[in-house]
Amino acid sequence: LMAGLVATYAFTIPQIRTARVLVRGGSSRGLARDEAASESRNQHRPLKMLVAVAALLILAAFIVSGNKHMIGAILPLFTGLISALLSSCLITPFIWAALSTKKLSRR
Repeated sequence: LMAGLVATYAFTIPQIRTARVLVRGGSSRGLARDEAASESRNQHRPLKMLVAVAALLILAAFIVSGNKHMIGAILPLFTGLISALLSSCLITPFIWAALSTKKLSRR
């Protein structure tokens, strides 16, 4: 459970930071929040895929070395990794884009 939470956090936070930079400044000033979320997701996709492949190889090594006894221990790690990838690619950036940032003005 903790590995899934950590992986989700590690995949999501850099992606949201990049999207905020794309919205607030940079070379593409005036980019909408949903466009910035999509662009940020596309920029971070190669790194996420590299990490996912490396984690899957490590999980496969655990299964091979532990035989059938290790599958029960690896299954939660595998589902946590898959859920972290899916949420960081399909859910979180667009929830961030849907949230409006209203600044309170002081009088």
